[in-house]
Amino acid sequence: MTTIHVEIDESLLKKVQERATETGVSVQELIRQTLIKSCATDPERWYKDLVEATERLGGNSGAWKWNREELYDRKVLR
Repeated sequence: MTTIHVEIDESLLKKVQERATETGVSVQELIRQTLIKSCATDPERWYKDLVEATERLGGNSGAWKWNREELYDRKVLR
């Protein structure tokens, strides 16, 4: 078995830990199962599952959208 290291932010890790606890598996096992599922299903179904999971996790900005001025009005670009 090969070991890899993946960086994820703390808020995502917390959600993964909560889901692992809910399902009674370790974080490692949950990630392994997710990767197996993503490779075993057809790409369209996997994409739909990904979109559904993203919608369940939130992060929706509502009706607000970036406009060109806001995108380019940053000190680093001046």
